[in-house]
Amino acid sequence: LHHEWVSTKAPRIRAPVKLRYLENMRQFGTFNLLKKATLKIMAAQLDEEYTKPLVDTFMWLDGSGEGTISAAEVREGLVKSGHDEQVIPTDLEDVVRHIDAAGRGEL
Repeated sequence: LHHEWVSTKAPRIRAPVKLRYLENMRQFGTFNLLKKATLKIMAAQLDEEYTKPLVDTFMWLDGSGEGTISAAEVREGLVKSGHDEQVIPTDLEDVVRHIDAAGRGEL
């Protein structure tokens, strides 16, 4: 997949990272622990047809393959998806930190 022909001729695949995802993340960060836990349990029960687009987007954003994404990877993904740097929220790191359960600044 790293062949010159693939990198120059093949169409670029862009994951649909939408700014509304960040607004949803920001809102989730404001919820109390009980509401967060309830939503996580509900999300775990959803069929794959509902979660696959978000899982695919997460995997696309996880450039390192570690199973976590940082605010920098989210920012990079937004830029790759065609968003201008000016429309990316300046508080992106804070948003990620507020929804990070482990406190590492990663999702």
